[in-house]
Amino acid sequence: MINPKNLSHIMIDDNGVFSDVSLDLNTFSRDSVAFELVAAEDYLYYGRYKPFPAIYFELTVANTTVGTQAVEYWNGTAWASVAGLIDETKCYLRSGFIYFDQASDWAAIAVDSIEAYWLRFKPALDLSAGTSLKGISIIFSDDRDLEGVYPGVLNYLQASEAGSAIARHQTVRDEIVQAVRGKGFRKIDADGNHSQYEAWDFLNVYEVNQWSTYKVLENIFSSLQSTQDGLYKQKADEYKEKAADFENAYYLTLDKDDDGIADPAELANDITVRGLIRG
Repeated sequence: MINPKNLSHIMIDDNGVFSDVSLDLNTFSRDSVAFELVAAEDYLYYGRYKPFPAIYFELTVANTTVGTQAVEYWNGTAWASVAGLIDETKCYLRSGFIYFDQASDWAAIAVDSIEAYWLRFKPALDLSAGTSLKGISIIFSDDRDLEGVYPGVLNYLQASEAGSAIARHQTVRDEIVQAVRGKGFRKIDADGNHSQYEAWDFLNVYEVNQWSTYKVLENIFSSLQSTQDGLYKQKADEYKEKAADFENAYYLTLDKDDDGIADPAELANDITVRGLIRG
């Protein structure tokens, strides 16, 4: 279930004709959407009710056309290129994060009658036929992180997962969010409204990356224990312990005022104490 307020808006602009694919792509475990953008006329728009610092694309079928893309934001007057762009997807040749510097003049604008803080994506070359998306959202770790700890670990996935642990990354992301909520911490907006933290309130995914990585590895080996208890249980316990070590570090940049910006008072707070809003 998706909290309506936490729903991201995702639009494909096919030569001026907009398709709302938000419900299809807000999670990584439902649908797949054709993503064959034509460079001369098409855009992908991704918007939220507040600014955000990163985004993750999961491809069902990767693009095969080597190229680059423009990533733009609305500065209140015109579309402008983001600074500090890091496109791990290499224009959708693979799944990955896209990072960028949040502009101080990023402004909300209505796209197809929906007002949000939008990013606009435009490839320099046409995406190849058959390119499709599984989901666009945020996660705290990806398969490259898993392989960095345990090369070949993706070979232990179920056949139905098609060589990608994306559903497990999504599950662990939600478990980490719930762990923070379970501490009793809440955010409070400018109007004084209290609400629970969501995944997008983690303003620096690097801070939870290792926590997430080891929890996903624990998840993988725990699911294999009935097959060969000894080795798999040993690995699951090892990764559970490591995940707990990173959980106990608990220095996180959380968006406690719900404005999408990492303010100085929010940077790497220790959430084991009352440094954050507690309801």
